Amino acid sequence: MEFEAGQQVEVKMKEECFQGSYYEATIISKEGSFLYKVGFNTFPVQDVLNVNQLRPLPPQIPTANLDFDDWIDAYKDDGWWTGIITGKSKSECLVYFPSTGKEEPFPLEKLRMHHKWSNGEWISSKMAIESQIIKFQTGVEVEVKGVEEGFQGSFYAAKIISKEGSSQYKVKYNTLLKEDLTDFLEEVVDANQLRPVPPQVPKKYFTLYEFVDAYDNDGWWAGIICGKFRSDYFIYFPTTNEEKPYPFEKLRVHQRWLNGEWIFP
Repeated sequence: MEFEAGQQVEVKMKEECFQGSYYEATIISKEGSFLYKVGFNTFPVQDVLNVNQLRPLPPQIPTANLDFDDWIDAYKDDGWWTGIITGKSKSECLVYFPSTGKEEPFPLEKLRMHHKWSNGEWISSKMAIESQIIKFQTGVEVEVKGVEEGFQGSFYAAKIISKEGSSQYKVKYNTLLKEDLTDFLEEVVDANQLRPVPPQVPKKYFTLYEFVDAYDNDGWWAGIICGKFRSDYFIYFPTTNEEKPYPFEKLRVHQRWLNGEWIFP
């Protein structure tokens, strides 16, 4: 992409202590085939950067519908830092930053939806309503998103029994039992709690701060790798503020179902 003098852009920072952040700048001039001179808007520094560090300003999208597990940008230290929502109240969200391993609260006005600039267009981390993506047939294997307090961040395997009205399905869980332990639990859930079973992603190892799912209590729980000791990975669960060890075979790559396809964080 070509940028013009005076154009407002964002700079992807490459320094180790700034990884995962974008800072607003103004194009001063073009300096060769792939280089531009920019002046940063929030601190008095000019620099010559490769074009692959530059992108236009992302679109403004209302943040009222932010939810747990959404990828967002939080404004701090004069720039936008990419993180994951790990908790939410009416006025603020708790954000985890994989690049630093820290978790901080932010008011909604300091957050924006995370976008990627790819092939000349913006790709939002939340471009559609998940419940409108797919209609499930009877007998199909799915995963059910836990929405009740104490179950946020979890997914449980189930099978579709029937459609119940315009936006609900009756499911039978594969691992959760009824209170009397006589059979697997059946429940009517909203369509936006359902997704197909995610594909298996081959992995030989996981890395620090990688977003994963850990199998525990008969379901898959979203967490972040915060350490490793011998063969066990230590996983931090933002929804419960717990840290627990798991062997490699109890982990899988975390994926999100958006716009009819699987998205990796």
